Amino acid sequence: MNDGAELAHPDRLTILIVSDLVRLATQLTAGLLPVTGQAGVPELAGLAGVYGAADAFVAPAFTGLLPTTVSPLNLQPANALRGLSFSVGAIVRAWGIGGLEVLAGICVTGTFTLWETSLQEHVRDRALSRVSSYDYLTSAGVILLGNVLVGAALGVATLPPVRNQPRGVLGQRVARL
Repeated sequence: MNDGAELAHPDRLTILIVSDLVRLATQLTAGLLPVTGQAGVPELAGLAGVYGAADAFVAPAFTGLLPTTVSPLNLQPANALRGLSFSVGAIVRAWGIGGLEVLAGICVTGTFTLWETSLQEHVRDRALSRVSSYDYLTSAGVILLGNVLVGAALGVATLPPVRNQPRGVLGQRVARL
């Protein structure tokens, strides 16, 4: 009986390469659209959807690939390095947030390292990518739900569209929240 795990296992490296190429193409397209004057909401939303779909394959494939590239004794340090690289990337992208981002990055790295190592040590190799994909899917859903709830609590949904505001008015209204 095929539970689907055999389909995900053999091509993890190929999945990573194809996902990265799709993400690169969507970012390049999204960067060029404003230059050409073709950056509308439908186009950018579509590109965001394509990018998100490609991105959804990266973490599960990488989670399944990592134990095949390092020894079991180096699994936790490898996960720590992976988490650190993600956190450093987030810190560099959001440099303006400063200390709060550093603290969040440290917490996420610690939790991520322990969780990924636990998954890789306790889940069968042939099911690891599938279990990891369920984990990332539910995590992303909870993050989305949290963002929606926080946005609703702050009244962000009641802000008028930016295009209808004179310059500087929206920033004043957000500052009053």
